[in-house]
Amino acid sequence: MKSGIEFDGIPPEGLQFLRDLAKNNNREWFSDNREVFKQQLQEPAVALAEALGRGLKKIAPGIQYGLNTNGSGSLFRIYRDTRFSNDKTPYKDHQDMIFWEGPGKKDYWSVFFLRIMPGASGLGAGNHGLAKTALEKYRQAVAGDQLGEELEAILTGLTTAGDFQIGTEHYKRVPVGFDPAHRRAALLRFNALHVFDGSLSDAELSLPDLVENCLARFEKVAPLHHWLVKVMGG
Repeated sequence: MKSGIEFDGIPPEGLQFLRDLAKNNNREWFSDNREVFKQQLQEPAVALAEALGRGLKKIAPGIQYGLNTNGSGSLFRIYRDTRFSNDKTPYKDHQDMIFWEGPGKKDYWSVFFLRIMPGASGLGAGNHGLAKTALEKYRQAVAGDQLGEELEAILTGLTTAGDFQIGTEHYKRVPVGFDPAHRRAALLRFNALHVFDGSLSDAELSLPDLVENCLARFEKVAPLHHWLVKVMGG
């Protein structure tokens, strides 16, 4: 699948920047290497987000994306929010981006997501934290016959098609109001639903066909995204 945007891959220097940042996670080092970050990681990531955003519209026509670098669009800021964390390191050692489908706040909806992280890159689809309203809709869908069986079929297809990680089971008990012996009790204990393919290698990130590679993988996980959009918008 072609995106219509020329893209030559994430430069090896961009991945090396992230490796070095993990070892030198302080403001002085980052300030000294700010131009490397911008030229070798941030600018290629913006180009990648545009190419993937255009390509994803062929998989999910309602997909939305933005190219701002301040965190309001598809690209996450590399700066960490340390206000409520015991970990006070100021920067992330990875670059994340998302593509969402639905009106209003993007964190409510299912997204396609990509993480660029040396030795641990990957992509997937879904929601990493279902808001209260979305969580109730999700549970009703899981417990229902038609939507619940659709989800089972999607997850079975994913687990047999490759090494996908599915999450996230959070609660120890089935929520009140639902049958503890329900055949999909495990899914009722989830507080989020997403699928992750962590097999994206550093070498693949630097190849010109990265966009087509990612879009092919996104197409595999798209059924889960479509299911969530239908449920959360209903």
